[in-house]
Amino acid sequence: MALEWLQRKLEEPMRVVRPFKWPVIVLALLFIIGYTINVYTISTGGYPRAGEEALKDLKPYVDIYYVNTKLFPGTYQTTEGPMRVPVEGVINVFVPQYVRCPDICHMETYIMLYAAERLSEEGLLDRVVFITVDVDPWRGTLEEARSYMDYMTRDAKAKPRWVWLLDSTDKMERLYKQLGLTVQFDKETELIIHTAGFYIVTEKGTLLYYVRITSDGWDNLDRVGEALYLILKTLINGGRLPAEILTVGLPEAGA
Repeated sequence: MALEWLQRKLEEPMRVVRPFKWPVIVLALLFIIGYTINVYTISTGGYPRAGEEALKDLKPYVDIYYVNTKLFPGTYQTTEGPMRVPVEGVINVFVPQYVRCPDICHMETYIMLYAAERLSEEGLLDRVVFITVDVDPWRGTLEEARSYMDYMTRDAKAKPRWVWLLDSTDKMERLYKQLGLTVQFDKETELIIHTAGFYIVTEKGTLLYYVRITSDGWDNLDRVGEALYLILKTLINGGRLPAEILTVGLPEAGA
């Protein structure tokens, strides 16, 4: 799946990518990763088995933190206009990203779309909203975000509800604090140093889990996508993750 998707992206005109100067080497790297993953998938017979045992098998690729903290709702500017967040009645997946990111943000997009496709196969996609929390409020715009989202989902087999959230620096910093998200602008490199991963919030607005991608996970994006899908499916079906695969509390900054 990764190989096929990235091949198409490499062959398409990079109208969105070029203005933001994203390194082509990143896509080449993902291409190689995708090839490796597809060989693994073919050799092992496809997706891992469903359920609790499958989550345990995927533990090397993600660290899952049990947070269980109620978020204070607020209204923010988004690609869908002013929106009250968290969105009630659906599971919210918050993803820290920024358009000018040279690497991991685009890997997170792939993981998100992978999980969305798996959820769509079971008719569960409408139970989830993916919300990108922009970590570059100093330079980012919603217009750029819309272009990026359109480009990345153009040929997606499943199109999730994906919202990009970007407001004033003060409002964004308050949201970062609520999520436990570290964000720092490096003036020398003009890159954003930020927490990566997925913050999963229940239908009632409780930040329940933070999913951090391990070093093995960054090399196996499909496995991370499968883990995210299984976590979301478990919550949609009213379940909770087994305690033995959880770490209590958020990791310390830099950990």
